[in-house]
Amino acid sequence: MTSPSDSASHTTPHGGLGAIKQCMLKVKTTTPIGLVEWINAAGEYTDADGTSRRVAVSLGPEHGTVGPVQVQEATKEALLGVGFDVLIV
Repeated sequence: MTSPSDSASHTTPHGGLGAIKQCMLKVKTTTPIGLVEWINAAGEYTDADGTSRRVAVSLGPEHGTVGPVQVQEATKEALLGVGFDVLIV
């Protein structure tokens, strides 16, 4: 992960700005998945130690906001069931 000032753009196709830590997560690959109900894509990134980590992506509704049920259920699938390291909602 890098700080926002290290990146030329905060809206890269495979990156996200962390709201709490204010850091950039650069995802190397993403693949659509349909194995579970709340996780829409899986990806991979390399952490600061050079370790490859798995990331789950849960997309919100086209109109409106992500609700607490989606966050809770996606978290269960990503961390407990499928074994991802990070969840992006």
